Amino acid sequence: GSFNSWQPEQAKNSGNGGWVKELTIGPGRYEYLLVVDGQWLPDPNAKESVPNPFGGQNSVLVISK
Repeated sequence: GSFNSWQPEQAKNSGNGGWVKELTIGPGRYEYLLVVDGQWLPDPNAKESVPNPFGGQNSVLVISK
């Protein structure tokens, strides 16, 4: 996402059917997508999204101070 220059990072298998990637980022408004089996997809659990320049939607994460 916008917090890491759109460079996908490998998440770790959490062992319970999910995947985890921990990041430290400061307050702000960040756009992101999930990479699933090589496809960039919006987060179905995101509370907000915005159009992206490729005709799709980016998920939005807002971190308060």
